[in-house]
Amino acid sequence: MKIKIDIDPAAVDADGICKSQTPAAGGAQSLNINGDLTDTVLFDVTAATYSGDSDGIAGRKIAFVFAADETGRTFTITGTDQDGAAQSNTLAGSTGTVEDTLYWQTITSITVDADTAGALTVGTVDEIITKTWMLNYYHDYPATVAVAGLTGTCQFDIDETFDDVLANGAFSANWITAQSNKSADLAASIDRYASAVRLKFDSYTAGAELQFHIMQPPS
Repeated sequence: MKIKIDIDPAAVDADGICKSQTPAAGGAQSLNINGDLTDTVLFDVTAATYSGDSDGIAGRKIAFVFAADETGRTFTITGTDQDGAAQSNTLAGSTGTVEDTLYWQTITSITVDADTAGALTVGTVDEIITKTWMLNYYHDYPATVAVAGLTGTCQFDIDETFDDVLANGAFSANWITAQSNKSADLAASIDRYASAVRLKFDSYTAGAELQFHIMQPPS
């Protein structure tokens, strides 16, 4: 197995998912998914309508920016994770910028439990992730990973897992960081019997990119 993954992220867009809006219809209501990174109803990192990110990027973290104090409001995000599995998460309203904890490949809806005190936007931040790449964990030789061609400024991690990532019909695993807080080209072995690997950016500036290689000898 020899795989080369291009990681070339687009610039952060603070209102790329939801442009400025003030929900005021009373009760629970949906935000308008109308940012420049959407097709007006759907945010999809892998879609042709989403410009900028390379094909190797499968998920992004997002953030809400609140113009007023939204303490007491609850926002619910629904969509899929970086591997296409359905997920939903809640975020507590606050002041300023609040980042969600999950990576999103698609977002189909964002709801709020009541009227907001002021305007808000939703957009992307400088944290991205690849999909989960399966390894042959029966192999006697561990996989090798490499990062090459890094340009610009970024900080990245390479994660591995020993879990059955297809358990229960969905990607689910406990991840271990094999390479942490790296910012330059590298080559390293993944631990023997690891079942999957992935790469994520903890931060980057515009123009940063790299190629992520995964190599494992034939069985």
